Amino acid sequence: MTKFSCQNSDVVKIAEKLLDMARDNNVSDFIPISPSEINNIKKSLEQYNLDCALCTNQGNSYRCHKVAEQKLIRSMPFLNKNIYPWNNYDWNYGNFIDNNYSVMSTGATKSGSISAVFKNMRAFMKLVKGYISDPNPADSSYPGKFAKDGDISYYECTGNLVDSQGNRISDAGSVATCKAMNKIKYGKLQEPPTKDSFLRKYKTTGDKSSSYYVKVGMCPRPDIKTINECENKGYKWTPNVIDNVMKKIPLLSKKTKSSGSCHQPRYAYINNSPGFKVAGVKFRGLIPSLANDFMALSPDKIVAAMEGRSIDNLFELQQCPIVESFRQNTDIIYNNVLIYNIMVLLILLFFLVIINKL
Repeated sequence: MTKFSCQNSDVVKIAEKLLDMARDNNVSDFIPISPSEINNIKKSLEQYNLDCALCTNQGNSYRCHKVAEQKLIRSMPFLNKNIYPWNNYDWNYGNFIDNNYSVMSTGATKSGSISAVFKNMRAFMKLVKGYISDPNPADSSYPGKFAKDGDISYYECTGNLVDSQGNRISDAGSVATCKAMNKIKYGKLQEPPTKDSFLRKYKTTGDKSSSYYVKVGMCPRPDIKTINECENKGYKWTPNVIDNVMKKIPLLSKKTKSSGSCHQPRYAYINNSPGFKVAGVKFRGLIPSLANDFMALSPDKIVAAMEGRSIDNLFELQQCPIVESFRQNTDIIYNNVLIYNIMVLLILLFFLVIINKL
């Protein structure tokens, strides 16, 4: 069996192959990929080598290498702007529960002493609050926070674990792997994929730490004519493949100018904040959160989402600026035509009344 190394990973081989194809003019002329995207692939591979080396030096754990490979995959041009932020999309509800409601956190014990009875009562009340009122994520949470209200495995990273019998154990290798994984995953804050204000409309921390923006399509931007203007806004520039082919023909190469089209990624905000309100009171524990998720799957909401309509407190769709402008102009034209037709109808009715009287 071939020994694993940072260079023989299947993900790396695919990324390197994609980079080689993008650099080959005979291939890239037929693939709509811009120079900045080629540069991003190169940087992502360089970052992966650093991440992989960190995993190797900190226990060489499969879990750590898996995080590094996932990071590389998500940095590819066909994925990197699909979700913002990726860490919110990955919010680990299970780790949050372990951090706050496990035996290590509640202090529950199997002892039969009087003090243990009171300790277990407090642990039970904490569990009840987790089911009914305490939110996951919490108001003070954010993805990757090195604390109990974060979604990393806090007790693993601090070396305070227990076995199936409740006995405390310490594993230095597990601690090193945990810290390496979190450094790779949360070391650099993800920038918004575009400069659109919509991606800053809602916060992505606190009880919104599991809420995120997802790309749902593209908006054509014929008003943006150059690749620099397009990519400076974070939009997608698609080179014109036909022009690239025409350049290959000697008689037409001088007459053909490079062209392309700009498209603006269109996003929807997914609100995963916990719980729901009843009579002005918000219940944010596990049970009301599950009930809220169930209600979000009602037929009317599913149909509304499929039709591209926003849903209050659950789903908001970004509007395309050019399309919306076109719709507004269309509405004005439609209203003017409607008024004109009504006026003509009234005039005809007036003449009919006059003719009948004659």
